[in-house]
Amino acid sequence: MMSEQFLTSKKFSMMIEKYARKNHLTYIDAICEICDQQGIDEKSVPKLILPSIKDKLYAEAVSFNYIKGGNTLPI
Repeated sequence: MMSEQFLTSKKFSMMIEKYARKNHLTYIDAICEICDQQGIDEKSVPKLILPSIKDKLYAEAVSFNYIKGGNTLPI
């Protein structure tokens, strides 16, 4: 179990990237699984992720229609 106080934003974001890529998961799913495995409170996730991951989460949420996105061209 990893303590949140010793986990930096960079380390956590790298964990998400690697886990998502290795297991062919969305970033949302990767974050949930890492939090479960490491005993990290999900409420602390926003302060632990880098803006680049936040951008990817936003794009994922828009693509899955979880949230309404900005102007995008239908391709």
